[in-house]
Amino acid sequence: MQGAGLVVLTAGLVLGAAGVAGAKTVSDKKYAKSICAAITNVSDTIDQIQPATSGDPASAQTQILQSTDELLASLNAAKAKAAKLSPSDGGKKVTKTFDRYFQSSVDGVTAARQKLAAADPNNVAFAADIAQFSAALQTLEATTGDPFSKLSSNQDLLQALKKEKSCAEIVTVYGG
Repeated sequence: MQGAGLVVLTAGLVLGAAGVAGAKTVSDKKYAKSICAAITNVSDTIDQIQPATSGDPASAQTQILQSTDELLASLNAAKAKAAKLSPSDGGKKVTKTFDRYFQSSVDGVTAARQKLAAADPNNVAFAADIAQFSAALQTLEATTGDPFSKLSSNQDLLQALKKEKSCAEIVTVYGG
């Protein structure tokens, strides 16, 4: 049961501290490659996380928290990378969309991590704490939204995303 939070962590998220004001405008092709690489790196971090295997609740909690820290570092790196660039189609509006997406992901994972860190692994309710952690991560994707779906007015960017191989692994692009 302790590993449930980590299993959800690896399966529930796919998908993030600089502002967008100084973002460099680049071609849509370069932006597509960069944003999809950033999201793929987060996905790769999730794939490398191993479920907690210890029967000891305190050890399981520590392992889950360490894995969550790795995920947060990956999200923050992706957010920083995305904030540095702005596509020629959509500009800073698109950059802000992805910035909000990554920040929402960071905020959601951080809140779930803080609750689990505050839980007492020796308490009989610890299994419920793990379940709450898992539920928070499962619902995170629904609450952060899909930044790609907000790009319908950016047809040139959508076309670039559609052509980018690394994007095909993380999202199906319609339109463009």
